[in-house]
Amino acid sequence: MYSKQRMKLLEVALDFVPEPIFAIDLDKKVILWNKAMEELFGVERKDILGKGDYEYSYIFYKERRPTLIDLVLEPNEECENLYKNFKRYPNGDIEGESYIKEKGYYDWGKASKILDDEGKVIGAITISRDMSNYRRIQAEMDDNKRRYEVLFENSPDAIAYLDSLHRVVDINLSFTRIFGYTLDECKGKDLDEIVSKEGRSEEAKAITKVLFEKGDVKQKVVRYTKDSKPIDVQARGILVKNKDAVIGAYGMYTDIRELLKKEIELQEINEELEASNQELEAALNQLKAAEAELRYQYEKLEYMLYHDQLTGVYDRISYDKCIKQVDVKSNLPLTIIISDLNGLKLVNDAFGFKTGDKLLKRIARILKKNCPEDAKIVRVGGDEFSILLPKTDEFLANEIIEKIKSDIEKVKIEALKLSMSFGSSTKYNKKQNIYEIHSNAEDKMNRMKLFESPSMRGRTISTIIKTLHEKNTREEQHSHRVSELCVKMGMVMGLPSADIQELKTVGLLHDIGKIGIEESILNKPGSLTEEEMTQMKKHPEIGYRILSSVNDMAEMANYVLAHHERIDGKGYPKGLKGMEIPLQARIIAIADAYDAMTSHRSYRTAMSEKEAIAELLKSAGTQLDSYLVDVFVNRVIRR
Repeated sequence: MYSKQRMKLLEVALDFVPEPIFAIDLDKKVILWNKAMEELFGVERKDILGKGDYEYSYIFYKERRPTLIDLVLEPNEECENLYKNFKRYPNGDIEGESYIKEKGYYDWGKASKILDDEGKVIGAITISRDMSNYRRIQAEMDDNKRRYEVLFENSPDAIAYLDSLHRVVDINLSFTRIFGYTLDECKGKDLDEIVSKEGRSEEAKAITKVLFEKGDVKQKVVRYTKDSKPIDVQARGILVKNKDAVIGAYGMYTDIRELLKKEIELQEINEELEASNQELEAALNQLKAAEAELRYQYEKLEYMLYHDQLTGVYDRISYDKCIKQVDVKSNLPLTIIISDLNGLKLVNDAFGFKTGDKLLKRIARILKKNCPEDAKIVRVGGDEFSILLPKTDEFLANEIIEKIKSDIEKVKIEALKLSMSFGSSTKYNKKQNIYEIHSNAEDKMNRMKLFESPSMRGRTISTIIKTLHEKNTREEQHSHRVSELCVKMGMVMGLPSADIQELKTVGLLHDIGKIGIEESILNKPGSLTEEEMTQMKKHPEIGYRILSSVNDMAEMANYVLAHHERIDGKGYPKGLKGMEIPLQARIIAIADAYDAMTSHRSYRTAMSEKEAIAELLKSAGTQLDSYLVDVFVNRVIRR
């Protein structure tokens, strides 16, 4: 079975995927629900995890029934028929399309089984894509086609559509009416052989030759009906091209027998014919434009389906496809490089997702710059990339890695130096399994990450502190004073030296979460608005996320999280009360409050020591710990 840790890592990774993804176990209970699912359906993860009885189906379709994710585990022909373009792959994956009325869009979904380390099925996972835009383009294309067919069939002119070899593909009703031939009698035959008298088709073929050479002909000629009756017609041809390649032509014949009898009416009829031809040309141009737009939209959709929207490289869904494309004998030796950006979560927590996205984009540009054109770069996770290198041995792959590392060392974003861990493995003969090569590369990368990631986190913590102090110099001085007061408290309370050292450190770091607060709020001269105060109150949680990512700071992260809790339970963020609040957090709260009161602020003057002590005593038992306030006042301040 998957461990809770692995499921949590998977959950965090899939939160970076822009497509909606969720998973169920064999009891059909939801075990994974990413942020894209939350945003699409407005159902939070905590409200759906563990739910069964087709709760997810009700969210989608307002009815409880098997859906695509269930069908990958238990085939059900009746339910499968509910999906358009339903397909089952040899490996057991399935895909299909459905219309989600609640959201008003067409959904393309793909579902796969989840296997544990022993290959046993333990659940299923599904990913969705919005196909609404594609369906809209398809509907517009169908509408254009119907309009063209109306013009083609109802034109008074006899029209035949030819392929590039001058063979009839289609004729309209007027062609049958004028010449007497049905489509079955014409299809696949040379048009000039059909409408010319037996043995006298050379003149007609010469005109057709001019059409295919010059692109357009218009001439008064005599053509013959099925019963060999001559007809004076105005013949015209128009080429049909796909880009620069000729794929066919339209041959149009207007019966002008009456026009020749009535010379006076000739001009008017010719004008009508020209107008009709222009209308047909407009319809053809519209059809060509629609075809071009459809091709563009298809290419755009295909790109979106298989590329990561943030970095522009291939996405995780296309990884297997990329592997199959390069895993051929002619590409040996074939090397896979697995790389992982160290400290991305820490950067996101401290500087925001925009900075994290900027890091990922810069990494993607560096990878593209240093990899050969035939390399396939895939973002296989939130901060993990895989590089497939055809015709590349291990020595050349190491050179590429060193070039990438060299470029990464030159980059700084928000004063942060980037760091990536790499692992590579090479396939030298066709008998080697490409997925084992991938696993070997991943194992090597993970071993390197054990050494490189902690130092990266340490550097990032230092950079965060430095950046915060640059944003607000008052915070640096405040942190040092709070740290000193915490140390004094620890000493007078007789705490062990290790605990005192911990108090010193956490005193310095207690407001590290303010790195995630806007500078305008931190440095605002007046009182904060309700909305600004709400933002400011997030800093303990931000600080907790930053410090909890560092192994030896996990406990200190809890103290930082709780340093604005109150004894009476009215604090934040959790509303802890009394002894539920860690001792260290209760100490920090007193030192923090005292220094804040006795320090000058832009919106008020500093209190005297006497005034500050009075406020501490007033808050004892409600906001602050009564015993610790007594120790602080009598043994630290008045000592």
